[in-house]
Amino acid sequence: MIKFYCIDDDKDFLEKFKYLIVKYSFKKNIDITTLTSTVIPENLPSNIDAFFLDVEIGEQKIFPFVEKIRNENLSIPIIIMSNYDFYVMDSVKYNIFDYIRKRRL
Repeated sequence: MIKFYCIDDDKDFLEKFKYLIVKYSFKKNIDITTLTSTVIPENLPSNIDAFFLDVEIGEQKIFPFVEKIRNENLSIPIIIMSNYDFYVMDSVKYNIFDYIRKRRL
């Protein structure tokens, strides 16, 4: 099983995103763990293969959480999702795997 951990405060977007991952996946046994919250979790989940993170959760930025992930695991893929282009440069310093503009999904 592959475990993706998605954090976004837009439940409709997460459902669409989850559908697209399964639809375009070559492996049909994907276990997608999603969290829809306006609060960034305090603890890191374990046994995750990749993180998909909205850059803004409520009024908070995801970057402190990304830093926690990087302190635990330098190689885990982190994909930042946002409607805004101006967070790209802030995201790059965390060695992210990709930056997805939500409007293109």
